[in-house]
Amino acid sequence: MERGGWILIGVVSGLVACGSNVPVEERDNCDAYLECLAETDPEEFESEATVYGNNGSCFDSASGDDCQTACGQKLAGLGESSEACEPPPEPEPDPGNDPQPDENGYVNCGELSAGGPTVGPGEPGPLGFPTAACNPRQDQTGSEYACCSDDPAAVGGDVPQYQNVSLGSTPLFSGSNNGLGTSGMCVRTSDIPAGSGLSEAAAANCPVPCNPTWAAGDVEAVCGASRVCCQTRAIQPEDCILDGDTWRPATGADILDGTSNWALPRHRTHQDPNGQGCATFAGSADIGNEDFQDCLVQLSVADKRGWCQALQPGQACPGDQAGYLDACEQINMGLIPPPV
Repeated sequence: MERGGWILIGVVSGLVACGSNVPVEERDNCDAYLECLAETDPEEFESEATVYGNNGSCFDSASGDDCQTACGQKLAGLGESSEACEPPPEPEPDPGNDPQPDENGYVNCGELSAGGPTVGPGEPGPLGFPTAACNPRQDQTGSEYACCSDDPAAVGGDVPQYQNVSLGSTPLFSGSNNGLGTSGMCVRTSDIPAGSGLSEAAAANCPVPCNPTWAAGDVEAVCGASRVCCQTRAIQPEDCILDGDTWRPATGADILDGTSNWALPRHRTHQDPNGQGCATFAGSADIGNEDFQDCLVQLSVADKRGWCQALQPGQACPGDQAGYLDACEQINMGLIPPPV
């Protein structure tokens, strides 16, 4: 039989407990020793098999009883329980194309291996996209994936003016400002059909960000005719704010009225925790600065972030399908507890 890449010759198939006190005459110590060694140390087994295996050198130079005694002693030295003879534990499976999220829930797109899905890593979540996010501010180099923003927020609450969109205002966290935000997804941009992605150098061929709550006219203006806006990430309970008697997704306006401090642990999918990107965009972190204030108001959690999609007839965004409830709706219905 073959184990660990080594061909085991003349080894008994039944596993005998290492260190057993069964007398020598009632078992073959050398077979048991080699069987145990093959599982625990295949490299050592190869050399020991030439000494204590079938036609081994020990049996040419000493009596069989002496060899069996020596094997019994070596067997005892390997351990005092059957677990000592079991194969070493298998290494943790290599996540391959699934790097593990960091303490803030982000993956680094530079760690994704080639050959994965267009948008990764991981299996699709309830909205049809992987549940893990990436942080466009982090260095994502090292693979064919880019961290593409899914946030269309723009100055004054307008639609974003990309190079292929003639109306709107400057995008805050996408397009040429892709690196200012903290919300994106890993995309192999070479898979995006030519002409359907962004043309800005900072987000070359990334999918076009959009807001699932926009009016149909705004979706068509940014996405194009016959395209829809599909939400990319699901909000989490921590993203919900109690407004009177109803839980709703938090917005940047909650920062200005003191409902949320927008700190990193406060919400789960909030764009630009602590307003660092807004301060960079506005050139000021003074709450009295109009540009800084305007940027803060445009901040959101994941319910206002998505990508333009070309769906086939009869298809719909997963979030639009009957039965899908976001976290705030589930809290209001008593299906899940509110955030602590």
